[in-house]
Amino acid sequence: MYGFRGKNVLRNMLLVTMVCGALSYHLFPIPSSVWRISFVGLCLLCIFLRGCERKISSVEVALLTFLGINFLYFIGAVSNASILSMTAMGGIFMSLTSLSAFAFLGNNNLMQPKVIAVAFFILLVASIEFFYYMRDNLLVEGMLDEDDGVTNNAGVAFVVLLPWLFLLKKKWLALSGLFVCLFFIVYSAKRGDILASIIPVGLFIYLFVREQKGWWRRCIFIISIVAVLLVGGMAFLNANEYLQQRLEDTVAGNSSGRDAIFRSAWNCWYYADDVQFWGGHGFLATIPQIGKMAHNDWLEILVDYGVLGVGVYLIIFCLFAHMIGRESNIRYRMVLLSCVSIWILKSLYSMAYLEALWAVMLAPAGMVIGWRNTGNKP
Repeated sequence: MYGFRGKNVLRNMLLVTMVCGALSYHLFPIPSSVWRISFVGLCLLCIFLRGCERKISSVEVALLTFLGINFLYFIGAVSNASILSMTAMGGIFMSLTSLSAFAFLGNNNLMQPKVIAVAFFILLVASIEFFYYMRDNLLVEGMLDEDDGVTNNAGVAFVVLLPWLFLLKKKWLALSGLFVCLFFIVYSAKRGDILASIIPVGLFIYLFVREQKGWWRRCIFIISIVAVLLVGGMAFLNANEYLQQRLEDTVAGNSSGRDAIFRSAWNCWYYADDVQFWGGHGFLATIPQIGKMAHNDWLEILVDYGVLGVGVYLIIFCLFAHMIGRESNIRYRMVLLSCVSIWILKSLYSMAYLEALWAVMLAPAGMVIGWRNTGNKP
């Protein structure tokens, strides 16, 4: 396994199982759980090999500690396990093991520019196919009468691709990827996904302008990108009445019932006994306690794992912030910043770390951590 060829095989299997486990599982006569278990197994192998190399970072330790808390609470409630809880645990394993696995690949110089470009292109195509697969499901279920009649939760597949843009050497591929991602993020009509994409897109434009030689090239690029975004955005908005309604609802303070959910989750934790206050009610306890998941990482963790869980979760972001502050490579810093900004914003209105797609977003951050350890550059 330590041979170069063996590591290349491991890398390729990791990428294939990630794509199929998070996006393309419906294209094959194989249950999605098989793809996800395979991906997690490969990630655990990479973590073991990385541990043997004694190169695991503090961020990875914090993530794996949080994973361990989730798993222990899941085992504690296994007698009442449902399909939802098992699916959620699978998503947590995928999302929280991905970073260390790709750190191993980066540390061993297995993610060269060509590999990253091919992986990004495959992920982009798979995301587009997944978007229309989800849309067709809505049509079949009768929840969609017209193209712009409902939100498409697959929009997050393009949000998690944004950190990959910083690692692409080909500028035309990075710009093309940016516009494709933005189109589908807006088309999905998910207000949270649109909000989460703002900082990564701003960072990408800043870095792209910064790398242009000559002030006139920078001016032309800024004018061009702003014109395309404004004209394209306004044209798309004017043609999409449902998106207009969603934005108007946001301005009016309509949060799709989240205020009531947040209040119920907070009260469930705050008025609990001391044991549940500090240690929580158990894995996915929001469902029996308030009738549904909290749609907010922090409140979900408070109810499930109490102050203990929130403390570990907060440490993860503090360690990321420390790493970003010490990073001198501007491109690496942008990758980490974009990942953390997406994660923080998603954690406020959705269930970020339960998403299997989070494995895709944390992969670039993992590569950066691996490259930082060795001085390798993509």
